[in-house]
Amino acid sequence: MATRRSSSSGDVKLPTLVKASSAANLGESARNQNRPTSTGGAGGGELRRAHSATGLRKRPQSKEERRPQSPPKKQEEKSNVVVVKFSPGDHGLTWDEDKRITGSIMQAWMRGVRPGWTVLAVNGKMMQSDEELTDVMQQASGGDSRFEVRFEKCQGNFGTEAKERSDQQKRNRTRLMKTFSFQGSIEKTEHRGVTFEQFQQVLDYSHRYCEGWYDMAPAKVSKTSGHNLSMDFLNFHHLNAWLFEPATKPKKCAMAEMLTNKPQPPEWFISHWWGEPVVAFSESWQAQMATRRLAPEC
Repeated sequence: MATRRSSSSGDVKLPTLVKASSAANLGESARNQNRPTSTGGAGGGELRRAHSATGLRKRPQSKEERRPQSPPKKQEEKSNVVVVKFSPGDHGLTWDEDKRITGSIMQAWMRGVRPGWTVLAVNGKMMQSDEELTDVMQQASGGDSRFEVRFEKCQGNFGTEAKERSDQQKRNRTRLMKTFSFQGSIEKTEHRGVTFEQFQQVLDYSHRYCEGWYDMAPAKVSKTSGHNLSMDFLNFHHLNAWLFEPATKPKKCAMAEMLTNKPQPPEWFISHWWGEPVVAFSESWQAQMATRRLAPEC
């Protein structure tokens, strides 16, 4: 602050404010004089004035940061494990000694089960062997309530093989629909006899396509489990899996009703074992016709 004195000794003017300074400004000025500057040294860093905690402003949050974060999902231990619910009745599954699915038809196929999957548990009970699995599945499918089967999906090379076999079954079902069609209902079971001429249609179809089939039976009941079939050893178990069952189940009918719609009370009853080759059965039938002088349409 400065004052000016007038030339006359009696007049004194009010003081004039040259530079107004507050304590805050003085303090700020002192701090500015002592503020460090960049030295341009090897670190290349710039020394900045430290802010007090009260003067520190928060950076505005982005939309992503403002969005509520959901808790992290727990990683499934086995993402390839699936649970399938089955209705009572025929489940449509066959498996090998490793509990690995070798065949999937009807209910199992419609519910998405594919060959190559492995059965882990039934109704929450872990399966230790294919024998145990067979027993438990028989009990569950024969009950009155739905049951759950836990599978592990196939991986690796077996998955490719399983897909090929699954495609085999699909192609076979398509051919069956074109070759055998429902002829009509025959009310009485005892009128559903079959002539040799009609059985020959089944035999011809087997001759033509059986080399593309494989044995769906579990290893404990069939020595040829998983092997491609041949007329040399094709039996009625194989024929049932690849022809009778897939052909008749959609219509819930007898195989005789896929061959004729006329009642055919049989004159002869042929007792045979399902495990014998179909060719041997056919030869025995022909021998009976020759001995009794029967016509093929009888």
